[in-house]
Amino acid sequence: MSEDLKALPEKATQRVADRANKKVFFRKRSGCPLHEDKDLNITYKNSEFLSKFISEGGRILGARITGVCPKHQKEITQSIKIARMLALMPFVTKFD
Repeated sequence: MSEDLKALPEKATQRVADRANKKVFFRKRSGCPLHEDKDLNITYKNSEFLSKFISEGGRILGARITGVCPKHQKEITQSIKIARMLALMPFVTKFD
């Protein structure tokens, strides 16, 4: 192993050492914003609320972007799909 490092240029060994000494930083996620409101009912009828979880192009935003938990993400996704099938929400939006 040490022979392999000696064969590498000095800059390369420095980069390898820097990567080994770096600490991995994970940001702690704040809780799901939908857990705060206990009487909130996620339903396909509330298209105004569901539109907050849709991008400008009409795609459903992921849980990493919105910050919701997997349980609520699944409920939101199912509600959006039902609302689209009932023509309460558009499948896509027009681009100018």
